[in-house]
Amino acid sequence: MRRILLALLLSVTAASSGASQVVTTDPKVTGIGLVSRHVLSVTIDTAAFVAADVTADVTVATLPAHTILLGVYGDLTTTFACTATCTTGTLSMTLGSTAGGAQYLAAFDADAAVATFGLTDAQLGTAMTRAAAIQGGAMSWAGNVVSLRLISGTGNLGDGAVTNLSQGSVTIYLVTERLP
Repeated sequence: MRRILLALLLSVTAASSGASQVVTTDPKVTGIGLVSRHVLSVTIDTAAFVAADVTADVTVATLPAHTILLGVYGDLTTTFACTATCTTGTLSMTLGSTAGGAQYLAAFDADAAVATFGLTDAQLGTAMTRAAAIQGGAMSWAGNVVSLRLISGTGNLGDGAVTNLSQGSVTIYLVTERLP
């Protein structure tokens, strides 16, 4: 039992120091691999939202298998505004593991003020709140997409070819850890 605990301690120390191999004297406890942490940032502007509908979905990323989503932030750097058809004042966004999902970020106002979302538990989606997070995050064992949805409460976001939005930009930050 002491050897197993020592091996676990060595693996944590090795991973945090950047080493890629764990050495142990117990033949039952071995391991080669390095848990890797990544931060992905993707900026999405009005050009992505051309759907002839009141909702438009954009795939932000596809998480590889065995990935834990540890943190997620939506940095609204320019508020979204409509030029025609849709109505500014009714625009919101969600971020989830499915189109239209809110597993990662709950609905947030996309047109009121420049702000960063994901800084409080109330802004997080159903898979990321502290009560729902499994081992500190949302596990993607088989891999899944991260999808951003823009929602218009009144009028289509585009006509299928061009957007009805005059401005808007959001940067999505994903903090992930991938198991070997």
